Amino acid sequence: MMPKPLYVVIEGIDACGKSTVITGLVSELRSKYTSILLAKEPGRDRQWGAKIYEDLADKSPKALHRTDPEAFQSLYVWDRRDNLKIVSVALQVGVSCIQDRSFISTFCYGHASGLSFERILALHRKYIFPELLIPDLAIVVNIPAWMAVERMRISGRDQDGFEQKIAFLENVRKAYLEYFPPFIRHFCSTDFKYVIVDGGFRPEAVLSAVLAEINKLQ
Repeated sequence: MMPKPLYVVIEGIDACGKSTVITGLVSELRSKYTSILLAKEPGRDRQWGAKIYEDLADKSPKALHRTDPEAFQSLYVWDRRDNLKIVSVALQVGVSCIQDRSFISTFCYGHASGLSFERILALHRKYIFPELLIPDLAIVVNIPAWMAVERMRISGRDQDGFEQKIAFLENVRKAYLEYFPPFIRHFCSTDFKYVIVDGGFRPEAVLSAVLAEINKLQ
C-alpha cells in the first residue's frame, strides 16, 4: 500500500540552510515516496515570481519592496495562488511535495516590513481562500540573524547595509519564533504542525532532526 502523500514546507530566514535540508530530504525520502514534487515560493519561472525577483534586484529607492510593502507582498500571494494549483493536483494523484517557503514566509517577512498579520491574512482571504493549502508539517530552520549574514558574507552574497540586514532578519526570526505560531493556530481549524529545528549544527545533524519530525507523521 502506498503511503499517503506528504506536504511538507521548509521555512526560515535567508541563509538558514533550507536548500541543503531540502536536497537531503529528497534523497532520504525517495525510497518511501517514489514521486516527490519540489516546489518553491516564489517561483522564478512563474509570472508573479519573476516580478518578485526582478524587484528584489532593483537597488533603486523606487523599488516596490522599498516603497510599498503591501503591494510587494501581494506579488507573493499571487505567485502562491499559481503554485498551489500545481501542488494541489500533485497531492490528489499521490505525489508528495517538499516546498521551499510558503504563506508562512509572507506573514513573517511581511510583518517585519511593517504589515500586520491581520492585513496579510486579508490578502490571502481575498486572493486565495479557500484554496490555501495547509501543510502536513511546517519546519522552521532556526539560526540567529548574525549567523545568516555571516553565511552570506562567506558565500559572496551582496552585503550592502549588513547592519540593517541583521536587524531586519532578526525581526523576521522573531516573527517565526514568537508571533506567528499563536496567530495562525487561532485562525487555523486544522491541527497545524509547526516545528522549530536548530539550524546552527552541522548539515547532517539538521537533516536528521528534520527527518525525525517527518517520521512522527507516519
